[in-house]
Amino acid sequence: MRMTPSRLFILSAVIILVAVMFPGLHAYLTDKACLEVAILDSSSGASCPYGSERQPIASIGWWQLPTVASTLVALLAGFVLILVFILRDRWLRSRIAG
Repeated sequence: MRMTPSRLFILSAVIILVAVMFPGLHAYLTDKACLEVAILDSSSGASCPYGSERQPIASIGWWQLPTVASTLVALLAGFVLILVFILRDRWLRSRIAG
């Protein structure tokens, strides 16, 4: 695989974006935060009075410091992107040769 400056830029941008946005995305997708004030229940913790509606997307803290888990996910995303680059190069070489 040839590492061109554009590929390095794309790879680093994807890794950085995933690392800083994964904690907010994970919290948004796994925690069902109520839009209204929750009613505390001793048996089940907090319950939403009008169903379990999520918070608006704008209220989530998307830009957070990377955690260990988000760094590992970002490196995994970078590895997948490198595989895409490698497979694309092989596909182009096979089309040119064949």
